[in-house]
Amino acid sequence: MAILGPSGGGKTTLLRLIAGLQQPTSGDILFDGYSVKKVSARKRGVMMVFQDEQLFPYMTVFQNIAFGLKSQHISGKALRKRVAEVLELVQMTGYEKRLPSQLSGGEQQRIALARAIAVQPKVLLLDEPLSHLDANLREQLREMVRYIQQHLKITMLFVTHDQHEALSIADRVGILMQGALQQVAMPNELLQNPSNIDVARFLGMPNIFCGQKSGRCLRTTLGDFNLSGENSKAQDGEVYFVVPTTAIQPIFDSAIPQNCLTATVVHQQYYYHRWRYTLKIADVTFYMDYLMPCEAAVLDVVIDPMQIKVYPKHATQI
Repeated sequence: MAILGPSGGGKTTLLRLIAGLQQPTSGDILFDGYSVKKVSARKRGVMMVFQDEQLFPYMTVFQNIAFGLKSQHISGKALRKRVAEVLELVQMTGYEKRLPSQLSGGEQQRIALARAIAVQPKVLLLDEPLSHLDANLREQLREMVRYIQQHLKITMLFVTHDQHEALSIADRVGILMQGALQQVAMPNELLQNPSNIDVARFLGMPNIFCGQKSGRCLRTTLGDFNLSGENSKAQDGEVYFVVPTTAIQPIFDSAIPQNCLTATVVHQQYYYHRWRYTLKIADVTFYMDYLMPCEAAVLDVVIDPMQIKVYPKHATQI
């Protein structure tokens, strides 16, 4: 599970509470249904990997990984075997005698991960462990973290402020903003159906507007739209509405469907395997993602009413 949210939203505090490094002022923390609130940090079976690797600088890779194992009274052949297993898991076999100063940032983070999983914790907490690495290394280590989780079947809680990272690594994502868990959902559900307008804004959805809803009709500065599905059941009155960039598509034939708009093409650029169009109607700018570039200066586009998300204007939770 990934916990996604802005800086200062409470993500690290949440991890520290789970690890037993801070005590909650109210509520409870359950592992497999049992409270651990009165269990000391050492006895919770939790390991934490931080943003900075925090390896012991004067210990070799082997000694760093063995440190936690020795506290579990593992020694000799069993210790060497376990160190070898986790080094193979993080693809660092042969690095046993190196010091942290002889490793790159990505290699140090792999060793920090190996040290954490060596003691076979019940829960592994990852506090923005990849944020200081370059894009290529982050991608590699994301895949490694995902592989380790599936291989060991371990509970992992991965904290990040990077949306792409959270959505690509996690089975479920929780949005934590200003100390409140706004939504917990699978990645595709989160993008398709944000629980409120604040989540939509945080996820970077660019097409957020105000409108007036009356029955199935939504009156906006872009034009009037016919709503369908759950959106048509939303409360009448002033609303926010979100139009996903993929819910807008160009029309190239003569048949003009409902929810059709004629827009000026202001700009287009390649964006995450699609072309992102900046479109304008009067003074209103909005965005469309499409698979191909287009040379037209004016486009007829249609908005899928099933994908429009409507929120009461007073529903913001923050």
